[in-house]
Amino acid sequence: MPCNFISNKCNNCRNFVLSTSVALSGSNLVITIPQNNYANNCGVCIAVAQTIPAGVTADTPVVIQIGTSDTLYPLRTKCGHNVYAEQICTRKIYCTRVATDTASFIYNGHCSLPCTNHVFPAALPNPVTPAVTTDTKATGGNSVSTTGLKVD
Repeated sequence: MPCNFISNKCNNCRNFVLSTSVALSGSNLVITIPQNNYANNCGVCIAVAQTIPAGVTADTPVVIQIGTSDTLYPLRTKCGHNVYAEQICTRKIYCTRVATDTASFIYNGHCSLPCTNHVFPAALPNPVTPAVTTDTKATGGNSVSTTGLKVD
């Protein structure tokens, strides 16, 4: 069933979910939603109904908790980045999709989220390349690597 994001009929929509609590737990901003079965690619429009607690920073990722479960599901953007607490506002609806393969909620709203002051790593670390050792055997003046490839 297509969603009518702009029709103001969210209260009658089966995808509309009102948060039951918003709390800072450890290094996460936890948004708790009611217990339900959320299937893969299921639309869930989460309305943040509580005040965001003081103490959240640019480095506080947002996670979703379903009911009283201990499992926390990260809220991510379409391109896979975490959503941070400073990008979330109280009394706003966030249209998401459930991704059961990555155990996350994907923000799928029409509007872009605000920019974050989170400092992302400059680049991924370079993979460590194993050193190739060579054995100098009498092979007609050429050395042979331990992998069996000819080294000049």
